[in-house]
Amino acid sequence: MSESAREVIALRDVHVARGGLPVLRGVTLDVAAAETVALVGRSGSGKTTTLKLINGLLMPARGSVLVEGRDTREWPPYALRRRIGYVLQEIGLFPHLPVAGNIAVVPRLLGWPEPRIAARVEALLELVGLPASIATRWPGELSGGQRQRVGVARALAADPPILLMDEPFGALDPMTRAELHREFRRIQANVRCTVILVTHDMAEAFALATRIGVIADGTLAAIDAPRALASSTDPRVRPLLEPLFEAGALIGDRGR
Repeated sequence: MSESAREVIALRDVHVARGGLPVLRGVTLDVAAAETVALVGRSGSGKTTTLKLINGLLMPARGSVLVEGRDTREWPPYALRRRIGYVLQEIGLFPHLPVAGNIAVVPRLLGWPEPRIAARVEALLELVGLPASIATRWPGELSGGQRQRVGVARALAADPPILLMDEPFGALDPMTRAELHREFRRIQANVRCTVILVTHDMAEAFALATRIGVIADGTLAAIDAPRALASSTDPRVRPLLEPLFEAGALIGDRGR
């Protein structure tokens, strides 16, 4: 990787075990500034574990995880997590706070003055395609797509350089997912943060990522641009591509 594309996130020969069983085995990965990397793989392959390592919620048994050139073991936990926005499939909005209060959680923890917080909330609602009038509504009054947009706004509230997304659109209906995919691409074009997206959906990975990493049996089986990955003959990768071939989303030699 060139100096002009210096990695913001780097995993170096990372090993993680749980209950004496390996979860990740020798994973090495570089993610550059403003890049969107999707991690795909079967359930239990280690995708969410990778996000937790980057966010400092887990530490590797061996190897190292670097964020902005600094080992996560050396980061004060709160300082690290304030550099990282985290979006979950379950969203996790606080039900006792209105939309504006949910978005403002981190800026208030950072001691921002109220006028700055109000302006940030207004700007973020516009960014994620929600009307300003929604700021006073409660999470329980929102649709799934609206809650997901608020979750993205909250993750971006303090303008973090890194955004981690764990199956953020998985619980939504296909039409809402497609709409939010378009919104994500628009937001990323404006914000230009470094994104790692975990998904089970290879079509989603192809739609949103600049590179796709396939995690299989605790290893990084492949990492490449979508077009290059589509021609992979690796038996750990090809089964993930089959649904795209069947849907006609990819054209190639399925029998290779």
